[in-house]
Amino acid sequence: TSVTVLFRSTYFVWFVSIPLLYLLLCNILGHFFDEQLKTKAGTPVKCMISFQLVSVCCCFYISMAGAVLHFRLFGVDDLYDILRRDSIYSQSIFVENHLIIPMLVYQIWNTFACFYLNDLRVIEFIMHHVLVALIQGVALAPFLQYHAFFFIGYTELSNVALTYLDTCKSLPS
Repeated sequence: TSVTVLFRSTYFVWFVSIPLLYLLLCNILGHFFDEQLKTKAGTPVKCMISFQLVSVCCCFYISMAGAVLHFRLFGVDDLYDILRRDSIYSQSIFVENHLIIPMLVYQIWNTFACFYLNDLRVIEFIMHHVLVALIQGVALAPFLQYHAFFFIGYTELSNVALTYLDTCKSLPS
């Protein structure tokens, strides 16, 4: 049921690993970038690059989970076995643990990052992340999990390139 979804260890793993990875990268990049070096909007470069690297990792993971589901890799046959039976209301633990919950936590992380990092403090970014997180909550109901491999998985692959472009635009000349 959707109540038990809230108590899965998957949440813990993602809620802990994303900020820890960010802090680790900030610490490592602090050895390579001067603390005074800021982006065009005034965010420390080490923080912005760390955020973007965490984003690439999350997007890549979610994209690969979508590919695993779509191409039946590693014995995962949920798309064609479980989800095809009822493409509206069927439920897949794989989809929830590897697409929906990671996306939900990632969007919550992005929302908080929008308030912390000057470059991301834009109303369009904040609203986007809040709305995508809400959609993930609806998907946990379960609702439309059949389409998750594409609308969550494959679409995140485009964000890997967009993250690179955002990083380049934000860095000082």
